[in-house]
Amino acid sequence: MTEGQDTRDAADAMGDARMRFHRALLQSHRLRGFFDELDDAASSFCLLLKQLGYSPEQTLIDAKKVIDDALEGHDIPTAERAVLMCIQQYYK
Repeated sequence: MTEGQDTRDAADAMGDARMRFHRALLQSHRLRGFFDELDDAASSFCLLLKQLGYSPEQTLIDAKKVIDDALEGHDIPTAERAVLMCIQQYYK
């Protein structure tokens, strides 16, 4: 596999993980307290960033971008839970 292909594969994986995380945030917001998918999606997203070499700070910045985009400040408890899941996954 070429370096260009590896970069495209990583970008595709990142896009897929970001979309899944976004959808899980919206679902948790709508269903108020349905956290199973959110916990899994947040953990998967942040683990992928860690595996790609992102620093803890950059991982959290990227996660917060997805959270802000999905929730637009409307569901602080869900946002806080997603951030916690990312931090926990990064330092596992």
